Amino acid sequence: MPAQSFLSIYVTLFLAGSMAAARADDRSTTRAFLAEADHAAQQLGRDANHMWTAFGPTNVAIHRVATSAELGDMQVAADLGPQIDTSRLPIERRTRHSLEVARALSAHSLIEDALSMIPPVAPDPSLPRNGAGQLDKA
Repeated sequence: MPAQSFLSIYVTLFLAGSMAAARADDRSTTRAFLAEADHAAQQLGRDANHMWTAFGPTNVAIHRVATSAELGDMQVAADLGPQIDTSRLPIERRTRHSLEVARALSAHSLIEDALSMIPPVAPDPSLPRNGAGQLDKA
């Protein structure tokens, strides 16, 4: 396994740990884990999807927003979140981030901004539909 794959897996544990620490309201551990992840992301130098981790600088930034929200720092999450370009990440990461930012914005009663963060959901074209565009009951 190449070194970049090992690095991505290793640091993904720090990102998971940062979320666990934030949920435990442990700010210093959250900061330490995010700092370690950020250092490794800079070593990697770009966003990549080694071993399906979607690890890189953008994923660290997403976790910075998510941990801020978990710690109750909704203003930080609302300020940082919309600035992150997630267009090169897998759809599930983009969607999760968009929902996290929407939650932070709605906490500040910025409902229109929050709704604009939620990605549109397209119907699955492979599902059968009746003439009115509704899903057929199977």
